[in-house]
Amino acid sequence: MARYRKIDVRLWIDTRFRKFSKPQPNAQTLWIYLLTNPDTVNIPGLYRAGEAGMSEALGWPVKGFREAFQEVSQEGMAKADWEARVVWVPKAISYNPPQSPNVVKSWGPYWDEIPECELKDEAYESLKAFLKGMGEGFAEAFAKACSKPSGKVCPNQDQDQDQDQEQEKKEKENSCNDASLVAAKDAGATLLPAGPDPPKKALLSILPGKPKAGGTNKSPPAKTEPVWAAYSEEYVWRYHVKPTRNAKVNGQLMLFLARVPIAEAPDIARFYVRHPEKFYVLKQHPVWILLRDAEGLRTQWQAQIKITSSNIAALDKQSQILSVAKAFAAKGGGNGHPQYGADAAGPDSEATHGVPATDGHYAHD
Repeated sequence: MARYRKIDVRLWIDTRFRKFSKPQPNAQTLWIYLLTNPDTVNIPGLYRAGEAGMSEALGWPVKGFREAFQEVSQEGMAKADWEARVVWVPKAISYNPPQSPNVVKSWGPYWDEIPECELKDEAYESLKAFLKGMGEGFAEAFAKACSKPSGKVCPNQDQDQDQDQEQEKKEKENSCNDASLVAAKDAGATLLPAGPDPPKKALLSILPGKPKAGGTNKSPPAKTEPVWAAYSEEYVWRYHVKPTRNAKVNGQLMLFLARVPIAEAPDIARFYVRHPEKFYVLKQHPVWILLRDAEGLRTQWQAQIKITSSNIAALDKQSQILSVAKAFAAKGGGNGHPQYGADAAGPDSEATHGVPATDGHYAHD
Protein backbone atom coordinates (compact mmCIF):
# COMPACT_ATOMS: atom_id res chain seq x y z
CA MET A 1 0.00 0.00 0.00
CA ALA A 2 1.08 3.62 -0.51
CA ARG A 3 2.62 5.37 2.50
CA TYR A 4 2.58 9.14 2.99
CA ARG A 5 4.12 11.69 5.32
CA LYS A 6 3.20 15.31 5.93
CA ILE A 7 5.86 17.97 5.32
CA ASP A 8 5.55 21.53 6.61
CA VAL A 9 6.49 23.89 3.76
CA ARG A 10 8.16 26.15 6.34
CA LEU A 11 10.93 23.56 6.46
CA TRP A 12 12.75 25.45 3.70
CA ILE A 13 12.86 28.69 5.72
CA ASP A 14 13.66 27.11 9.09
CA THR A 15 16.83 28.59 10.64
CA ARG A 16 18.41 25.26 11.58
CA PHE A 17 17.54 23.65 8.24
CA ARG A 18 19.16 26.52 6.34
CA LYS A 19 22.38 25.98 8.28
CA PHE A 20 22.76 22.45 6.91
CA SER A 21 25.21 21.79 4.09
CA LYS A 22 23.52 22.46 0.75
CA PRO A 23 23.47 19.99 -2.17
CA GLN A 24 24.78 20.85 -5.57
CA PRO A 25 22.14 21.36 -8.31
CA ASN A 26 20.39 18.02 -8.92
CA ALA A 27 17.00 16.84 -10.15
CA GLN A 28 16.07 14.83 -7.04
CA THR A 29 16.39 17.75 -4.63
CA LEU A 30 14.61 20.03 -7.10
CA TRP A 31 11.71 17.58 -7.44
CA ILE A 32 11.15 17.56 -3.67
CA TYR A 33 11.38 21.36 -3.64
CA LEU A 34 8.84 21.71 -6.45
CA LEU A 35 6.33 19.69 -4.39
CA THR A 36 6.94 21.27 -0.98
CA ASN A 37 8.32 24.81 -1.40
CA PRO A 38 6.68 27.81 0.35
CA ASP A 39 5.32 29.13 -2.97
CA THR A 40 2.90 26.19 -3.25
CA VAL A 41 -0.76 26.97 -2.53
CA ASN A 42 -4.05 25.13 -2.03
CA ILE A 43 -4.27 24.14 -5.70
CA PRO A 44 -2.22 20.92 -5.97
CA GLY A 45 0.75 21.37 -8.29
CA LEU A 46 -0.05 24.87 -9.64
CA TYR A 47 1.56 28.02 -8.29
CA ARG A 48 3.50 31.19 -9.11
CA ALA A 49 7.30 31.04 -9.03
CA GLY A 50 10.25 32.24 -11.10
CA GLU A 51 13.47 30.40 -11.86
CA ALA A 52 15.62 33.18 -10.41
CA GLY A 53 13.75 33.16 -7.10
CA MET A 54 13.79 29.38 -6.84
CA SER A 55 17.49 29.25 -7.73
CA GLU A 56 18.25 31.78 -5.00
CA ALA A 57 16.12 29.91 -2.44
CA LEU A 58 18.06 26.70 -3.14
CA GLY A 59 21.41 28.47 -3.21
CA TRP A 60 22.07 27.33 -6.78
CA PRO A 61 23.32 29.24 -9.82
CA VAL A 62 20.58 29.81 -12.39
CA LYS A 63 22.42 27.65 -14.92
CA GLY A 64 22.54 24.70 -12.52
CA PHE A 65 18.85 25.18 -11.67
CA ARG A 66 17.92 25.14 -15.36
CA GLU A 67 19.84 21.92 -15.96
CA ALA A 68 18.15 20.20 -13.01
CA PHE A 69 14.70 21.42 -14.07
CA GLN A 70 15.36 20.15 -17.59
CA GLU A 71 15.83 16.64 -16.17
CA VAL A 72 12.51 16.83 -14.32
CA SER A 73 10.73 18.35 -17.32
CA GLN A 74 11.98 15.67 -19.72
CA GLU A 75 10.24 13.04 -17.58
CA GLY A 76 6.98 14.98 -17.84
CA MET A 77 6.90 15.49 -14.07
CA ALA A 78 6.86 19.30 -14.10
CA LYS A 79 6.32 22.14 -16.52
CA ALA A 80 6.97 25.88 -16.30
CA ASP A 81 6.32 29.12 -18.14
CA TRP A 82 9.17 31.20 -16.79
CA GLU A 83 8.04 34.34 -18.63
CA ALA A 84 4.66 34.19 -16.89
CA ARG A 85 6.28 32.74 -13.73
CA VAL A 86 3.94 29.73 -13.55
CA VAL A 87 4.90 26.20 -12.41
CA TRP A 88 2.69 23.14 -13.02
CA VAL A 89 3.20 19.64 -11.56
CA PRO A 90 0.55 17.57 -13.43
CA LYS A 91 0.42 14.51 -11.15
CA ALA A 92 0.37 16.40 -7.86
CA ILE A 93 -3.42 16.22 -7.53
CA SER A 94 -3.34 12.42 -7.91
CA TYR A 95 -1.44 12.15 -4.62
CA ASN A 96 -3.08 15.12 -2.89
CA PRO A 97 -6.72 15.14 -4.01
CA PRO A 98 -9.19 17.55 -2.37
CA GLN A 99 -11.12 16.00 0.50
CA SER A 100 -14.39 17.77 -0.29
CA PRO A 101 -15.99 20.24 -2.73
CA ASN A 102 -15.51 22.96 -0.12
CA VAL A 103 -11.76 22.52 -0.44
CA VAL A 104 -12.07 23.07 -4.19
CA LYS A 105 -14.11 26.23 -3.56
CA SER A 106 -11.20 27.61 -1.53
CA TRP A 107 -9.00 27.50 -4.62
CA GLY A 108 -10.69 30.57 -6.11
CA PRO A 109 -8.45 33.37 -4.75
CA TYR A 110 -5.28 31.43 -5.58
CA TRP A 111 -6.53 30.62 -9.08
CA ASP A 112 -7.18 34.29 -9.82
CA GLU A 113 -3.57 35.13 -8.89
CA ILE A 114 -2.06 32.68 -11.40
CA PRO A 115 -0.98 34.70 -14.48
CA GLU A 116 -2.84 34.00 -17.72
CA CYS A 117 -0.82 31.77 -20.05
CA GLU A 118 -1.11 28.56 -22.06
CA LEU A 119 0.21 26.53 -19.13
CA LYS A 120 -2.64 27.78 -16.92
CA ASP A 121 -5.05 26.75 -19.66
CA GLU A 122 -3.51 23.26 -19.72
CA ALA A 123 -3.73 23.02 -15.93
CA TYR A 124 -7.39 24.08 -16.07
CA GLU A 125 -8.35 21.28 -18.47
CA SER A 126 -6.38 18.69 -16.48
CA LEU A 127 -7.87 19.70 -13.12
CA LYS A 128 -11.36 19.90 -14.62
CA ALA A 129 -11.13 16.36 -16.01
CA PHE A 130 -9.76 14.94 -12.77
CA LEU A 131 -12.42 16.56 -10.57
CA LYS A 132 -15.15 15.48 -12.97
CA GLY A 133 -14.09 11.92 -12.23
CA MET A 134 -14.42 12.55 -8.51
CA GLY A 135 -18.10 13.43 -8.81
CA GLU A 136 -20.56 16.12 -9.77
CA GLY A 137 -20.09 18.08 -6.53
CA PHE A 138 -16.35 18.48 -7.12
CA ALA A 139 -16.88 19.45 -10.77
CA GLU A 140 -19.45 22.10 -9.87
CA ALA A 141 -17.24 23.52 -7.13
CA PHE A 142 -14.34 23.82 -9.59
CA ALA A 143 -16.53 25.53 -12.19
CA LYS A 144 -17.63 28.12 -9.62
CA ALA A 145 -14.22 28.72 -8.05
CA CYS A 146 -11.94 28.65 -11.11
CA SER A 147 -12.95 30.49 -14.27
CA LYS A 148 -11.69 29.19 -17.59
CA PRO A 149 -8.50 31.05 -18.55
CA SER A 150 -8.21 32.82 -21.89
CA GLY A 151 -4.62 31.73 -22.47
CA LYS A 152 -3.47 35.33 -22.78
CA VAL A 153 -3.94 38.68 -21.03
CA CYS A 154 -6.27 41.05 -22.81
CA PRO A 155 -8.63 43.97 -21.90
CA ASN A 156 -11.69 41.89 -22.75
CA GLN A 157 -10.68 38.96 -20.55
CA ASP A 158 -13.67 39.22 -18.20
CA GLN A 159 -16.07 39.51 -21.14
CA ASP A 160 -14.59 36.41 -22.79
CA GLN A 161 -14.91 34.42 -19.57
CA ASP A 162 -18.57 35.46 -19.20
CA GLN A 163 -19.26 34.33 -22.78
CA ASP A 164 -17.58 30.96 -22.13
CA GLN A 165 -19.66 30.43 -19.02
CA GLU A 166 -22.85 31.40 -20.84
CA GLN A 167 -22.05 28.96 -23.65
CA GLU A 168 -21.43 26.15 -21.15
CA LYS A 169 -24.77 26.96 -19.48
CA LYS A 170 -26.63 26.72 -22.80
CA GLU A 171 -24.98 23.40 -23.65
CA LYS A 172 -25.98 22.03 -20.25
CA GLU A 173 -29.59 23.14 -20.77
CA ASN A 174 -29.72 21.54 -24.23
CA SER A 175 -28.50 18.22 -22.90
CA CYS A 176 -30.72 18.02 -19.81
CA ASN A 177 -33.47 16.17 -21.71
CA ASP A 178 -31.12 13.23 -22.23
CA ALA A 179 -29.89 13.13 -18.63
CA SER A 180 -32.22 10.35 -17.55
CA LEU A 181 -30.98 8.12 -20.36
CA VAL A 182 -27.38 8.58 -19.23
CA ALA A 183 -28.32 7.26 -15.79
CA ALA A 184 -28.76 3.78 -17.25
CA LYS A 185 -25.07 3.52 -18.01
CA ASP A 186 -24.19 4.76 -14.53
CA ALA A 187 -26.33 2.08 -12.93
CA GLY A 188 -25.10 -0.71 -15.20
CA ALA A 189 -28.76 -1.42 -16.00
CA THR A 190 -30.88 -1.91 -19.11
CA LEU A 191 -33.40 0.56 -20.49
CA LEU A 192 -37.05 -0.33 -20.85
CA PRO A 193 -38.43 -0.65 -24.40
CA ALA A 194 -39.21 2.66 -26.05
CA GLY A 195 -42.80 3.83 -25.70
CA PRO A 196 -44.92 6.97 -25.67
CA ASP A 197 -43.87 9.23 -22.80
CA PRO A 198 -42.45 6.58 -20.43
CA PRO A 199 -42.18 7.75 -16.79
CA LYS A 200 -38.66 8.67 -15.73
CA LYS A 201 -38.71 6.34 -12.71
CA ALA A 202 -39.46 3.42 -15.01
CA LEU A 203 -36.37 3.88 -17.17
CA LEU A 204 -34.11 1.68 -15.10
CA SER A 205 -34.25 -1.95 -14.09
CA ILE A 206 -31.51 -2.67 -11.59
CA LEU A 207 -32.48 -5.32 -9.05
CA PRO A 208 -36.06 -6.50 -8.34
CA GLY A 209 -37.64 -4.41 -5.61
CA LYS A 210 -34.41 -2.47 -4.93
CA PRO A 211 -34.36 1.01 -6.48
CA LYS A 212 -30.94 2.59 -6.66
CA ALA A 213 -30.20 4.83 -3.69
CA GLY A 214 -28.38 8.10 -4.20
CA GLY A 215 -28.60 7.75 -7.99
CA THR A 216 -27.18 10.31 -10.37
CA ASN A 217 -27.92 11.32 -13.94
CA LYS A 218 -24.25 11.86 -14.62
CA SER A 219 -22.46 9.17 -16.60
CA PRO A 220 -19.20 7.85 -15.13
CA PRO A 221 -15.88 8.68 -16.83
CA ALA A 222 -15.31 6.39 -19.83
CA LYS A 223 -11.74 5.92 -18.64
CA THR A 224 -13.00 3.88 -15.67
CA GLU A 225 -15.23 1.50 -17.65
CA PRO A 226 -12.71 -1.33 -18.30
CA VAL A 227 -11.55 -1.55 -14.67
CA TRP A 228 -15.12 -1.27 -13.37
CA ALA A 229 -16.28 -4.03 -15.72
CA ALA A 230 -13.53 -6.36 -14.47
CA TYR A 231 -14.12 -5.49 -10.80
CA SER A 232 -17.91 -5.78 -11.10
CA GLU A 233 -17.81 -9.13 -12.93
CA GLU A 234 -15.48 -10.67 -10.34
CA TYR A 235 -17.50 -9.13 -7.49
CA VAL A 236 -20.78 -10.63 -8.74
CA TRP A 237 -19.07 -14.01 -9.14
CA ARG A 238 -17.86 -13.89 -5.54
CA TYR A 239 -20.74 -12.22 -3.67
CA HIS A 240 -23.68 -12.84 -6.04
CA VAL A 241 -24.76 -9.18 -5.89
CA LYS A 242 -23.82 -6.13 -7.92
CA PRO A 243 -21.29 -3.78 -6.29
CA THR A 244 -22.41 -0.25 -5.50
CA ARG A 245 -21.37 2.42 -7.96
CA ASN A 246 -21.71 6.14 -7.33
CA ALA A 247 -19.79 9.37 -7.73
CA LYS A 248 -17.49 8.53 -4.82
CA VAL A 249 -16.60 5.15 -6.32
CA ASN A 250 -15.97 6.78 -9.73
CA GLY A 251 -13.57 9.21 -8.10
CA GLN A 252 -11.74 6.39 -6.33
CA LEU A 253 -11.40 4.51 -9.63
CA MET A 254 -9.92 7.61 -11.28
CA LEU A 255 -7.36 7.88 -8.47
CA PHE A 256 -6.59 4.16 -8.80
CA LEU A 257 -5.90 4.60 -12.54
CA ALA A 258 -3.50 7.40 -11.70
CA ARG A 259 -1.43 5.06 -9.54
CA VAL A 260 -1.14 1.92 -11.68
CA PRO A 261 -0.69 1.39 -15.45
CA ILE A 262 -4.12 1.70 -17.06
CA ALA A 263 -3.61 -1.42 -19.18
CA GLU A 264 -2.96 -3.49 -16.03
CA ALA A 265 -5.77 -2.02 -13.93
CA PRO A 266 -8.55 -4.53 -14.88
CA ASP A 267 -6.36 -7.54 -14.07
CA ILE A 268 -5.25 -5.99 -10.77
CA ALA A 269 -8.91 -5.36 -9.87
CA ARG A 270 -9.79 -9.00 -10.58
CA PHE A 271 -6.81 -10.17 -8.53
CA TYR A 272 -7.95 -7.96 -5.64
CA VAL A 273 -11.51 -9.35 -5.53
CA ARG A 274 -10.09 -12.89 -5.49
CA HIS A 275 -7.66 -12.01 -2.68
CA PRO A 276 -8.23 -14.06 0.50
CA GLU A 277 -6.78 -11.54 2.95
CA LYS A 278 -9.04 -11.55 6.03
CA PHE A 279 -9.43 -7.77 6.15
CA TYR A 280 -10.43 -7.65 2.48
CA VAL A 281 -12.99 -10.40 3.00
CA LEU A 282 -14.34 -8.78 6.17
CA LYS A 283 -14.89 -5.50 4.31
CA GLN A 284 -16.17 -7.38 1.22
CA HIS A 285 -13.52 -6.01 -1.16
CA PRO A 286 -14.66 -2.37 -1.51
CA VAL A 287 -13.09 -0.06 -4.11
CA TRP A 288 -11.54 2.21 -1.49
CA ILE A 289 -9.24 -0.59 -0.32
CA LEU A 290 -8.30 -1.30 -3.95
CA LEU A 291 -7.22 2.35 -4.14
CA ARG A 292 -5.47 2.31 -0.75
CA ASP A 293 -3.34 -0.75 -1.55
CA ALA A 294 -2.91 -0.06 -5.29
CA GLU A 295 0.87 -0.39 -5.54
CA GLY A 296 1.08 -3.35 -3.17
CA LEU A 297 -1.65 -5.24 -5.01
CA ARG A 298 0.10 -4.62 -8.33
CA THR A 299 3.31 -6.09 -6.92
CA GLN A 300 1.47 -9.17 -5.66
CA TRP A 301 -0.38 -9.54 -8.96
CA GLN A 302 2.87 -9.39 -10.94
CA ALA A 303 4.44 -12.01 -8.67
CA GLN A 304 1.17 -13.98 -8.48
CA ILE A 305 1.52 -14.23 -4.71
CA LYS A 306 -1.37 -13.35 -2.40
CA ILE A 307 0.26 -12.02 0.76
CA THR A 308 -2.08 -12.44 3.71
CA SER A 309 -1.67 -11.85 7.43
CA SER A 310 -1.31 -15.59 7.97
CA ASN A 311 1.48 -16.25 5.48
CA ILE A 312 3.70 -13.22 6.17
CA ALA A 313 5.58 -15.20 8.81
CA ALA A 314 6.01 -18.06 6.34
CA LEU A 315 7.40 -15.68 3.74
CA ASP A 316 9.88 -14.23 6.24
CA LYS A 317 10.97 -17.71 7.32
CA GLN A 318 11.40 -18.82 3.72
CA SER A 319 13.51 -15.75 2.95
CA GLN A 320 15.73 -16.41 5.97
CA ILE A 321 16.23 -20.08 5.05
CA LEU A 322 17.13 -19.23 1.46
CA SER A 323 19.56 -16.51 2.57
CA VAL A 324 21.35 -18.89 4.91
CA ALA A 325 21.48 -21.62 2.26
CA LYS A 326 22.93 -19.24 -0.34
CA ALA A 327 25.54 -17.92 2.07
CA PHE A 328 26.52 -21.48 3.08
CA ALA A 329 26.76 -22.60 -0.55
CA ALA A 330 28.85 -19.54 -1.47
CA LYS A 331 31.45 -20.58 1.11
CA GLY A 332 31.62 -24.08 -0.36
CA GLY A 333 29.81 -25.61 2.62
CA GLY A 334 28.81 -29.25 2.25
CA ASN A 335 30.87 -29.73 -0.95
CA GLY A 336 27.69 -30.52 -2.84
CA HIS A 337 26.63 -33.23 -0.37
CA PRO A 338 22.85 -33.64 -0.71
CA GLN A 339 22.41 -33.38 3.04
CA TYR A 340 24.27 -30.08 3.41
CA GLY A 341 24.79 -28.52 -0.03
CA ALA A 342 22.49 -26.76 -2.48
CA ASP A 343 20.41 -29.93 -2.94
CA ALA A 344 19.48 -30.10 0.73
CA ALA A 345 16.17 -28.34 0.10
CA GLY A 346 14.27 -31.28 -1.33
CA PRO A 347 10.91 -31.16 -3.04
CA ASP A 348 9.05 -31.35 0.28
CA SER A 349 11.31 -29.07 2.27
CA GLU A 350 10.11 -25.90 3.98
CA ALA A 351 12.55 -23.83 1.95
CA THR A 352 10.64 -24.44 -1.23
CA HIS A 353 7.13 -24.87 0.17
CA GLY A 354 7.07 -22.39 3.03
CA VAL A 355 4.29 -20.27 1.46
CA PRO A 356 0.73 -21.61 1.51
CA ALA A 357 -0.69 -22.28 -1.93
CA THR A 358 -2.96 -19.52 -3.26
CA ASP A 359 -4.08 -20.95 -6.55
CA GLY A 360 -7.59 -21.65 -5.27
CA HIS A 361 -10.09 -19.24 -6.74
CA TYR A 362 -11.30 -18.08 -3.33
CA ALA A 363 -9.13 -19.98 -0.83
CA HIS A 364 -9.61 -18.34 2.56
CA ASP A 365 -7.06 -18.36 5.36
